[in-house]
Amino acid sequence: MKKAWQELEAGEYDWAYQAMEYWPERVKEKCKTNRSLAIAHGIEFVYEASSNSSESGKKGEKNI
Repeated sequence: MKKAWQELEAGEYDWAYQAMEYWPERVKEKCKTNRSLAIAHGIEFVYEASSNSSESGKKGEKNI
């Protein structure tokens, strides 16, 4: 249990609800660059897609 808490505290499980509850600012900051994490926490609106991201193109289209 102690090891799991230390890993949670270190940021290894920021997808977990407990991480958002105890360290919301850290998790929200990571959500800005990680869409999956933002979706997991229900705050996709904070995600900031970069222009180099593969998500900026159309589905099935490769960004070169």
